[in-house]
Amino acid sequence: MNARVELWLRFKNKYRRALSIPLNDTPHFAFFPLAWLSHVAYTIYGSVGYLSMSAGVNPEELDCYTATMQAGNKYYYVAQSES
Repeated sequence: MNARVELWLRFKNKYRRALSIPLNDTPHFAFFPLAWLSHVAYTIYGSVGYLSMSAGVNPEELDCYTATMQAGNKYYYVAQSES
């Protein structure tokens, strides 16, 4: 089984999984897979935001150009406004 990474988006005050992709496939999409994932989230959600590894209050923003995508991680898209 191939390890996966997940993208979670917030709808009506609840995070829902929007995307799950094999970690081994991520280098095919972009040189910076987390930046690509953030762009995908923006495209789906329609609001500017950032990726975080937590869904709590005041989640810490990931630097999509220096952080490394890891197997089994959940990435939460924190939008500046509700969609």
